Amino acid sequence: MNIEHDPTSFDCTHLVRFRGEGDVRRFSETEWLITDGLGGFAMGTALGMNTRRYHGWLISALRPPVGRLMLLNTMLERFTFAAPGAKEETVELSNFEFVPNQIVPHGYRQLKQFERGINECRWVYRIGAFTLERRLALRWRVGGLDVTYHVDGPAGSSLRLTLVPLVRVHDFHHLIRCDGRRYRVRGTRDGIAVAGEDGAEVCFSTSGGQFHANSDWWFNFHYAQEAQRGLDCVEDLFTPGEFRHDSVIGETGKCEYHLRAAAGTESTSAGSDITVATRRKHLADLCKRAKIVAPSLGRRLDLLAATDDFVVPRKVGDEKLMTILAGYPWFGDWGRDTMIALRGLLLSTGRFEEALQTLRAFAANRRHGLIPNLFDDYGGAAHYNTVDASLWFVDAACKYRRLSGDHDGFDRDLRDACLDIIEHYRKGTDFGIGMDERDGMIVAGDASTQLTWMDAKRDGVVFTPRYGKAVEINALWYNALCSMSDALRESSHDRAASFEAMAQRVREHFTASFWGEEISCLADVLVPEGGQWKQDRSVRPNQIIACSLPHSPLDTEHQRRVISAVEAHLLTPVGLRTLSPRDSRYRPRFEGRMFDRDGAYHQGTVWPWLLGPFVEAILRVDGFSAESRNRARSLLDPLIEQTILGRSLGQLAEVYDGDSTSDRPRLPGGCSAQAWSIAALVDGLALCDRSK
Repeated sequence: MNIEHDPTSFDCTHLVRFRGEGDVRRFSETEWLITDGLGGFAMGTALGMNTRRYHGWLISALRPPVGRLMLLNTMLERFTFAAPGAKEETVELSNFEFVPNQIVPHGYRQLKQFERGINECRWVYRIGAFTLERRLALRWRVGGLDVTYHVDGPAGSSLRLTLVPLVRVHDFHHLIRCDGRRYRVRGTRDGIAVAGEDGAEVCFSTSGGQFHANSDWWFNFHYAQEAQRGLDCVEDLFTPGEFRHDSVIGETGKCEYHLRAAAGTESTSAGSDITVATRRKHLADLCKRAKIVAPSLGRRLDLLAATDDFVVPRKVGDEKLMTILAGYPWFGDWGRDTMIALRGLLLSTGRFEEALQTLRAFAANRRHGLIPNLFDDYGGAAHYNTVDASLWFVDAACKYRRLSGDHDGFDRDLRDACLDIIEHYRKGTDFGIGMDERDGMIVAGDASTQLTWMDAKRDGVVFTPRYGKAVEINALWYNALCSMSDALRESSHDRAASFEAMAQRVREHFTASFWGEEISCLADVLVPEGGQWKQDRSVRPNQIIACSLPHSPLDTEHQRRVISAVEAHLLTPVGLRTLSPRDSRYRPRFEGRMFDRDGAYHQGTVWPWLLGPFVEAILRVDGFSAESRNRARSLLDPLIEQTILGRSLGQLAEVYDGDSTSDRPRLPGGCSAQAWSIAALVDGLALCDRSK
């Protein structure tokens, strides 16, 4: 199967041609994503068959950006036609998997190509003398779905399109079974509404079609990707009946039919064209402001569209601010991910106002010097179990000040939050986070906690315990002190000098404490043992952060040695491994049940976001020389290729296998679209355009 990308197209089109039965598996593994700018989305496969619980035509955020419900999973589509003087025929366009490896009906037999564009996807079917195109679009920043069917064929032909919506109307994380579950169907001014047991509704309207009520359940849909993860993989779906559209093709040889769907709080009367056009204009504006170098206009727009998918509103009190979703399909907004991704998604793309709003949203929700680790998808409550998110916040806030030049906005909205974080870390705060008075470094957690980004824990097992003094936490702490010293130098000289002295103390101890001559790089963490600090000399990528931040606690020679060690042990074309392959605990494959996947999550699995700090370290240690910028671009090229040719069209996955072999490629895993993955690529391209 070949994937084509038009480098001149404003629509960022990815075109996939279907050449027959041999493409079924690849089409079923190639995923598309379109978003509504509110936290809602549609997602599925190029084949049109759902393979995840999260695949669906309409998933809406009722409390943007969370409170997401699966409203419309898919549609049974039946096309009946008769050319003048010919016998009537009926074909199916749908593909469902009911039991493993059993696909019925076989709509893919008519499928010719799939296209993914800005906020819309298209499937093209060839059926005898007829060409049928399905266009699925979301109404950006409005909410709701518009599905258009366009038929070309002989004039005078009679047509009938029958559509049977299959709905869940339930929390998007959970599969449903019939089990006596009751749905209510009612008429509306524009069409019908289907309500689930909790009162949430999905509304449908059509252009000229007739609805025929016939409430029923369809049983035992099977989702292959859920089965691979060892999770519930079978569900039942409800249908209220069917929409039928009868028509005769006129002299133009064309016929069109629309179906719209939306959450009960949204209107189904407005079409999607105006909102798609609005997003095109929005992306064109981003293209003018974004400081990234890409091989072509089309790829630049493609990358900007990918960054835009994650930027969504979040209400704080009565004020509408912004935030960044960590990944599709299942993540909400996480503090750590947001702060790491913020420069790539917002600062490098010239979206300074939205960057400030995002920082304000998290600053307003801080507690005891901690910004939220995440907001849950249900009540929206904040959780605070993280040591690094607040330090990444200080880094992001100071980068905002420097790159936007908005010193007044920083002083007004962010300065006090940054000072509050440093003060709480200095005195000590929740989860055992605090400064060791003996060396000025930060200690956090215990054997039962997972406070750093390597936070996998399942069934009571912490797979990568990193309590004590973690290398990147203390690099971030040093950077925060230096960055705030710079920010306060003119307005508060005494406080700036105090932070500078604290930073100098950290620097004096950092290399001596973390350097492991036997491994020729930095230890990953200092673990408390018998009143002493013992080095954990696992070769991990966290040390590269000590070389990539604006202020490094290492001298140039030690930075170069860290970069060399990381390159030798951890570098792959799509990111950095989380553990050296020479370590006995190394897990090269991200596969199996969830316990197995969590066990491999940070024990060898590759993360694309880590390529961002690696590229930045190369640039910084060589002063952004022309040679270092050329090398950085070459390291980023494979990620650009992944956005075009990978399984996540236009996006980058959360993780990839640690290794590949001749008979098994390096496969993606986790979220199929991850914010900090695409942010690392975009930010890296922006950094390559810098001269210092």
